[in-house]
Order: sequence, then structure tokens, then C-alpha cells
Amino acid sequence: PPAEVTFQSKEEYMKHRAEHGMPEDWSDIKTVKGCYWGYNGEDTVWWAEDGKAGTETIAFPNAQTYLHHRKLLGFPEDSTLIQRILPKGFYWRAEKLPHVHWNLKTAYPPAEVTFKNSREFLEHRAKHGMPLDGSDVKVVKGCYWGKNGEATIWWAEDGKVGTETYAFPNPEEYMEHRRLLGFPLDFSLIERI
Repeated sequence: PPAEVTFQSKEEYMKHRAEHGMPEDWSDIKTVKGCYWGYNGEDTVWWAEDGKAGTETIAFPNAQTYLHHRKLLGFPEDSTLIQRILPKGFYWRAEKLPHVHWNLKTAYPPAEVTFKNSREFLEHRAKHGMPLDGSDVKVVKGCYWGKNGEATIWWAEDGKVGTETYAFPNPEEYMEHRRLLGFPLDFSLIERI
């Protein structure tokens, strides 16, 4: 790209080949494998070099850049031929809890979706083009713990009792942390040493 000539018909193309001493067939055509795509409900349009919607090769920062790219590749300068897909996001759960959650972006918590049962989980995965298993569920390994005889509750990011990653200054902040991770809003599942 960019294209020097864009043919409007098969006849025009074959005539051009004959005029340039080339066989009147479809040989020697190089195909552009890529595709334009975007997530449903989002404005950003992507170019996937490998031709697979969902591969984030180039994100166009504005309409002008996007239309220029289409022109260079010989596509109509409009918004046709954009594949729309559901975002895959990612699945996660707290190590000590059975509930699986889903978030669109890579930051967690809080959960954007919490599945009540395996049927909901599998339906969501199928709708988002994910394999129907739990092979890619990220596990948050942290744990709550405290010292016997002391009121302070700690969060150990590495999941090891005794690691002092974060001490909750008050019950409200502790409960908010539990809510974000999907833990029961109580004082259960606290290890004591």
C-alpha cells in the first residue's frame, strides 16, 4: 500500500494485466490479511494484522487516521467492513472463595460481573468467545489475618499468614476491601497467629 490503481471490475483488471504482458488470471495477487474491528459499544477501531478480530495491532486515535489507513489499503473510506466483537475481558476469583468474577480491563477488584452459578459462568464464556472451561481464571491469593489478642486485621497480598502487606485502619475500610473481592461482609475467613 498505497494502491496505485484500484480496479472497479474484473474486466478492467484483466485488461490491465493483458496490457502489461501478464497472464489474464488471478495469479500474483497479494492479499491483505488484516481486518478492521472494534468492541461492541466502544468507538475505538482496531486493525488486526493477522486478520483476526480481537488482535490489537493498531488502534486508530481518530477518524482521520483510520480513514487514511483505509485509503492506503484500498478500502472504501467509510465505516463498512468493521467486525464488531464482544470484549473477552478476564475471569478471576479470590483463592478462598468459590465465586468467579469477570472484568473487562486488567484491573481488579472490584468485580464488574459476579457469577451466581456455573451455568451463568459458562453462558458468559460462550457469549464472549472463550473456551468452556475454567483454565484461564486468575486466582487472587491474598488472605486476611490477625495476631491473637490484637484487633488489627491485615491483608497479606501473597496469601501467607504473617505477611504485613496492609493493615486496615478501621472496620469500614476492611469491609469495603472484602466487598471488592467478593468476600462475605463479616469477620469470617481470618487466620489467627
